[in-house]
Amino acid sequence: MPHISENLIRAGMAGDTPAALVRWGTTCLHQTLVATLATIPEEAVRRGFTPPSLLVVGGGWGEPP
Repeated sequence: MPHISENLIRAGMAGDTPAALVRWGTTCLHQTLVATLATIPEEAVRRGFTPPSLLVVGGGWGEPP
């Protein structure tokens, strides 16, 4: 996880870009963690998120097209 965030930031994405981790998304065990691209690796460790998880990066969630 830290490598993904670091590489995206190194490639030009802002560290304050919204990011989310979704774990066990289609089950009753579903968990979601929302943070920024820069802070999500640390938050994932702090909250015990482990694979398999899906990382979603970018803004505009919940806004109509």
